[in-house]
Amino acid sequence: SSFPLPHKNIIDDISKKYRLSPSLLYAIIRTESGFLDAISSRGAAGLMQMMPFVAEDLATKIGMEFERHHLKNPKISIEL
Repeated sequence: SSFPLPHKNIIDDISKKYRLSPSLLYAIIRTESGFLDAISSRGAAGLMQMMPFVAEDLATKIGMEFERHHLKNPKISIEL
């Protein structure tokens, strides 16, 4: 009757911070990467499958330091 919720603490924190449903974040991650640290043929990376140039732009807007390898970090990938 239950299933594992990977990265639950991160998703709970980010959903509260940005006033989003945790279910929405789980749905995006499941759809985009299947909860795997994936890299697409087009270069999208991480749990949320973000393009590095988009991630860099978002990181700048929220005052976060960013380098391409940060997309492998679940906390950074999910927040961006």
